[in-house]
Amino acid sequence: MDERRSSLRLRPAVVRTSNGDLHHLDLVVDGISIQTTMGHEGATTLNRVWMPSAWSPVDVFRGRAVDDLAGPGRLSLLTCSICADLECGALTAALHIGPDQVAWSDFRWVTGYDDDLLLSQLPSPVRFDRAAYERELDQAAVVLETLPAKLLRPPRQRWWRR
Repeated sequence: MDERRSSLRLRPAVVRTSNGDLHHLDLVVDGISIQTTMGHEGATTLNRVWMPSAWSPVDVFRGRAVDDLAGPGRLSLLTCSICADLECGALTAALHIGPDQVAWSDFRWVTGYDDDLLLSQLPSPVRFDRAAYERELDQAAVVLETLPAKLLRPPRQRWWRR
């Protein structure tokens, strides 16, 4: 049984949408962005635009809150960057928290209207050292507070001002 531990980094990123720029924390596992791994642009729920007032999305990654999109015991890892609606699709994973490690497994593409699609091409489970995982989440909670709490619209280009 392979007990290799992966590294997790949460890095500030911007997704440009038709509604404005969404600032979020990108999931980087073993040096590779989750968007690159999936070949799909999107955003993580680690942003302040979609953050409910009752809890932080970091709490979901710690297993202390339920992810509204993925449901109990699961995480939304990548969602639609415009609306975060399941109907656009979301990458989800089961979250397992043990005394020494955290694991993501059972990766699925969820749409809310079709059966979940099991993504067998992703390595499962992905294991993290719990202490390192918690340290990264502690740092992410601080960085998250510095991100804009609303979509930032880029300055509009007027055709007559070019």
